[in-house]
Amino acid sequence: MDVFSYIGKAMAKVLRGEKLTVEEKVTSSLLSLAVVAAAVPLAIEAGMVTYSYGKSKGWWK
Repeated sequence: MDVFSYIGKAMAKVLRGEKLTVEEKVTSSLLSLAVVAAAVPLAIEAGMVTYSYGKSKGWWK
């Protein structure tokens, strides 16, 4: 099972009002942190690339 499927199943379980086990809580928390830790640098890099491209096109001075 991939990370997003696991997090999605845990979220669906919570939304149905079911309790998560301690193992499910810890695992979903750590996987969520891993996703954020991977996504933030990618978002920053995308912003820098966009800025550099815009600057080369004269969008920003």
